[in-house]
Amino acid sequence: MQNSRKSGKIDKKLIERCCKGSIKDFEKLFVLYGDKILNYIHNYIREDLATSKDLMQETFISVYKGIKRLKDPNDFYNWIYTIASNKCRDHLRKQKNRAVVDSELLDDIEDTRVSDTASSSNSVDMEMINEIIGLMPGHLREVFIMRKYEKMKFEDISKASNCSLRTAKYRMKKAINIFSKALQKRGFNFES
Repeated sequence: MQNSRKSGKIDKKLIERCCKGSIKDFEKLFVLYGDKILNYIHNYIREDLATSKDLMQETFISVYKGIKRLKDPNDFYNWIYTIASNKCRDHLRKQKNRAVVDSELLDDIEDTRVSDTASSSNSVDMEMINEIIGLMPGHLREVFIMRKYEKMKFEDISKASNCSLRTAKYRMKKAINIFSKALQKRGFNFES
């Protein structure tokens, strides 16, 4: 799938046609953004793929119903992430905030990588990381995932999370602080 952020002119025209009710163009929009939104949702809720696909479909149903009210097509990228985040939050609220994790997080933890030679008592395992991320409040976990997994800029995170740029950065700092302290309590060093 191509990077839809880099093809803004095409996306803008496509989104404008979707706003006018073009089903064919909405299908193209789904192809462009579907996998990215599915990955975001799957990383956020960290449940089975079927649940993630259900939430992705709910996201796109909301997009379809609301796209005519989108005032500026340039806001679509942040708008769709806001919808996906809200769907995830609603789902997790119902599921009592299950933990979120992805194996890519291990790449971000330089001093605590799991190695083939490391003993299980001296290595950070996925279950521990899952538990640590699950300890984060939802608003911190959301920013953490957008930044670490989706590689979103803080400006985009702030729009998708409906908070100021300063708040988004603060939330990320708090999330990293929680993560670091939790690792240190378990005997590991973590430097962000």
